[in-house]
Amino acid sequence: MSNLTKDFDFTTLWKRLKAGDRNAFNTTIRFFYKLLFSYGFKISGNAQLTEDCIQDLFIYIWENREKLGDIKDVKAYLLKSLRRRILEALSRWDNRKQQFATFQPELDIVFSHEDLIIQDQFNKEKVQKLTSALNNLPPRQREALYLKFYGEASYQEIGEIMGINNQSVGNLLQRAIKLLKDYILLLIFLIP
Repeated sequence: MSNLTKDFDFTTLWKRLKAGDRNAFNTTIRFFYKLLFSYGFKISGNAQLTEDCIQDLFIYIWENREKLGDIKDVKAYLLKSLRRRILEALSRWDNRKQQFATFQPELDIVFSHEDLIIQDQFNKEKVQKLTSALNNLPPRQREALYLKFYGEASYQEIGEIMGINNQSVGNLLQRAIKLLKDYILLLIFLIP
């Protein structure tokens, strides 16, 4: 999301949506669809499942708009709701496949080269090394980094989305960045 959306009053938009304003509803979808799809696809690895869950989420919001509470952080609410829907859908699918096993979903977000190209200063080799380093991080650390740097989420938003407190978010990000630095140094200096 761009810096322009940071100044947008999503709280007022949410109130208008709750009051039945279709334009506010459509604006909410337009603002957040790309971020929701990208994040959802990272979780599920399935474009159709992601689209279905986003559609179900917005149908639920519209049909239950009068019952929904006031939301201070619309982006965090939508990401958390989508995450929960996708994990539930994956759980149902897994339970049908493996009736005897209890599904404990572990998100396996994989960073792509497109997510990691940071301006023109990195050449292809550096991007590949960075991608490799990110993909070697534990899944929860990858998810926190993804939300922080791609989703531009605050510590509070990440905590809400992932169901952890702000201190745990800070610890996750700190450990992820340290592991990332160590791995990159290893790649740069020890591996030709």
